[in-house]
Amino acid sequence: MREIRASGFTPARIEVRARGVVERDDSVLRLRVADRAEPLVLTGGAQFEKLDERATDPGDTWVIIGLVEIPKDDSPLRLSVETIEE
Repeated sequence: MREIRASGFTPARIEVRARGVVERDDSVLRLRVADRAEPLVLTGGAQFEKLDERATDPGDTWVIIGLVEIPKDDSPLRLSVETIEE
């Protein structure tokens, strides 16, 4: 993302479909996606509470469709949970 911002392009939100394993760290849900060093932090969205209730088994793979919010600093990318698929 640094490269995108360095080029002068500043996207606000991008809609994505991401497949990965949901991890729970304290009260934070994250989506570990292949080919990404850092997981996406799952935040809000129409289906967030439903995912929070259903994602109880470690290792389950989920498909999340939502909006990626690109932070202005080096904090992890955030993904809203608009639609979920198992």
